[in-house]
Amino acid sequence: MTATTSDLEVGEFRRNWISKFEEQAGFYRTGQRQTSSWEGFLAYRELKEKDNLWLVLPNHETDVWPFDNLTKQLCREIRSYKLVRNIPAINRRFKKALEAFSAAESELRNANAQENPEIDSAVNDKLDEYVAILEKARSTLKQRRESFWQDFLLAEPEEKAKWSVWMDDAKQVHLIPPANLAAWEEIYAKARYPRRLTKRIDLDSRFQIRVAVTLRHYLLPDFQISRRTISRLTVLTYVCGNLVDDLVEDEKSIVKGGKRNITVGLIEQKLQGAGLK
Repeated sequence: MTATTSDLEVGEFRRNWISKFEEQAGFYRTGQRQTSSWEGFLAYRELKEKDNLWLVLPNHETDVWPFDNLTKQLCREIRSYKLVRNIPAINRRFKKALEAFSAAESELRNANAQENPEIDSAVNDKLDEYVAILEKARSTLKQRRESFWQDFLLAEPEEKAKWSVWMDDAKQVHLIPPANLAAWEEIYAKARYPRRLTKRIDLDSRFQIRVAVTLRHYLLPDFQISRRTISRLTVLTYVCGNLVDDLVEDEKSIVKGGKRNITVGLIEQKLQGAGLK
């Protein structure tokens, strides 16, 4: 059977991830500490010396858990990150549409408020009806704006097309995500991160926190894996997920657009603010 694009992406991510760990294993064996954007030497040493490398690398004894499942979920977050192209442009379209509805409502209200005995009452009633329709449409669009990013980033359109649907009392159609996906969203819901994206930095915050939550789900605090190393592996996810196309990776950070850095330290601060242990 021909591999899907998703399969190919997951395979590439896993190869990149394993290669980075193998590189650090060599440095660890020789004691040659190397600097990297994800503090790879320190991450490897902590995982190695606490006997937790099996949680982040292939392990034949445990079959698909946890490496296959962990990397598959990380790749889902990577694909969601890649879905977004222009956050401000999408938000502007919502803003303009809502402004257009408000303007139309005002025009109809003004027309209905004018005292003109020649206008039949039936016309006024019709204008009231149109105002109510516009109000409902504007309210629906506003609600859609609030949930748009969460819904949009949940899955790609091709995947959503296969989901079951249900219709509420207002005849609105809703998608039913698969049980596994819904379970992960419940896990992510416990963390604090931007639900509504305003600018690109919100997307990075969302991505970083959700990736960290995924990692922490497998690398439990009871396993003595520090939040610092969770932050290190979050930076590694950027690198292995080929999310540095428009970024520059150096020995200490990932420089984004020449304006701000993505570093282990900054991500750790963000995770602390999000309530991740």
